[in-house]
Amino acid sequence: MYNVDFHNIKEIMNYISSMSIYSMERGGKYINFTPVPIRDYFSKDVITGEFFDGEGYQKILFVPQLEDLQFVRTFKLDDLTFRGTVEFRSVCTQPVKDVMANAAFHAGLMVEREELKTLIDEAEEIYGKGYTPSEMRADLNYEIWPTYLEKKHVSEFLIKALDLAKKGLSKRRMRMSFQKTLRKMLSGI
Repeated sequence: MYNVDFHNIKEIMNYISSMSIYSMERGGKYINFTPVPIRDYFSKDVITGEFFDGEGYQKILFVPQLEDLQFVRTFKLDDLTFRGTVEFRSVCTQPVKDVMANAAFHAGLMVEREELKTLIDEAEEIYGKGYTPSEMRADLNYEIWPTYLEKKHVSEFLIKALDLAKKGLSKRRMRMSFQKTLRKMLSGI
């Protein structure tokens, strides 16, 4: 989830204060505004935002409040939301009939976190070649394939991850009906 390991609370707080806030709620209105790093947000006297009133967007001025921190949402792949839920954004699931595949995949992996960590740590042909997972993901999103990365190794790694997800779901007594579909997709890599 992070490109660095945190060693103390100060490092975590510095990281959090560098994140941007771009929405909050006042009086039942969900207000969006230009993203502002948290460390700068509270130094502003007033911020201009907008909310949808049912017919169109209306401008609104507001004063930052400490309670606004509950609405901070990161642009991380895995995020703990202000609602106390974990949000996974690592895949875009379409068509709609497959929308639960992402949640099921992650639910299975959450049960097998230690084995997943071992799988990642041992994937020397994929990780540890000068790219952070975030950099690799960004390149692959733009269809830039790192020269050291062999599609065969990626496919084998992904199948092992699918098997871990299946194992985790089995432990939770859940079915993993999407595995066949995902394996078919991966065979094209």
